[in-house]
Amino acid sequence: MTALPRDALRTSVINGELVNARRRAHLSAQWRVSLLASRVYDKLTEAPPKTIGLFELDMLRFDEKHSESNRNPLIRLRDVSRVYDLGEVKVDALKPTSLDIERGEYVALMGPSGSGKSTLMNTLGCLDRPTGGSYLLDGEEIVDMTRDERARIRNRQIGFVFQNFNLLNRTSALENVEVPLLYAKNVLARERRERAVEQLGRVGLGDRLHHYTTQLSGGQQQRVAIARALVNRPSILLADEPTGNLDSRTSNEVINLFRQLNVEEGITVILVTHDQDVARNASRTIVLRDGEVIADTTDFSQALQSLHSHEPVQSAC
Repeated sequence: MTALPRDALRTSVINGELVNARRRAHLSAQWRVSLLASRVYDKLTEAPPKTIGLFELDMLRFDEKHSESNRNPLIRLRDVSRVYDLGEVKVDALKPTSLDIERGEYVALMGPSGSGKSTLMNTLGCLDRPTGGSYLLDGEEIVDMTRDERARIRNRQIGFVFQNFNLLNRTSALENVEVPLLYAKNVLARERRERAVEQLGRVGLGDRLHHYTTQLSGGQQQRVAIARALVNRPSILLADEPTGNLDSRTSNEVINLFRQLNVEEGITVILVTHDQDVARNASRTIVLRDGEVIADTTDFSQALQSLHSHEPVQSAC
C-alpha cells in the first residue's frame, strides 16, 4: 500500500471530501457560510447526517462564540469603584457602580461638578484603572490589565473627543487625523493617509485637508477631532463636553453628527455633558451625584428630576 504524504495525515471529512490542514487554513469565508447553510438545509429536509470534520467543527465553535459575544453587553461594570489616596485623606471619586451598556447605545452622563462623571468616563475609556470591582469591555477584564495593555485596548476599541479639541497646532487637519495610526502596527503610510482622508470627508472637511488648525473655526476643529477619534474604526466614541467651547449652531451640527454615527454606523456613543439640550439627544441618561449613580433611565424627564433632586429616581429602563 502506498504511504500517504505527510500533509494528508491530518485530514477532515467535509461534505464527503478529504481536506488536509493546509487547505483548511486557506478556505474562504464563503466556504464557511456555504458549509453552515448546507447543515441548516440538511436539518430542514431531514437528510441523513453528514460526517462533521475538524474544520466544520471549528467554524461552528467560532460562530457560536461570536454569537455569544454579540449577546453580551459591550460594557459591563460590577461594583467598580475608584478611590484616590491623598495621604491623610481618601476620596471616594466613584462609589461601587454596576451597569451595562449595550452595543449601539447612545448614553449621556450628567451630574454637577465633582459628581464622579469624569471619573466614570476615564474608567470606561481605560484611562484610569478602578480601585475595585470588575470591568468587562467586550468580554475582556480591564481591571487586571497593565498600562500598556489598556493602551492597546484604547487604540483598538475607543475613540476620544475632548472639549478643548487637543489638536497639534503646527500640523494640518490631515496630519492630526493620522496621529492615532502612528501607534497602530502594520498600517503603512499610504493606508494611514487614505483612512485620514476618508474620515475627514465623512465629517464634511474633505476640502480642508491641508489647513492648519489655526485656519479652522472651532466647529471645524472639533470635526477634525471627531475624524481623529474615528480613524481607528472604534466601536465606542467617548466625548467629554464636546460642545463646551462651541456656539449653539455649531453644537447642533456636532450633536447631529454624533447621532448620525450612532444610528447609521452603529457606533456606541457615550458623552459627558452639562448641557441639557445635548443630553436630550441620547437614548439613555445616567445621572451621578457624590460619586454615585442616582438615576439610569431612558426617560429624560426623570433624569432631569433626579439632577435637581437629592433623592434617587427609579430607573425606567
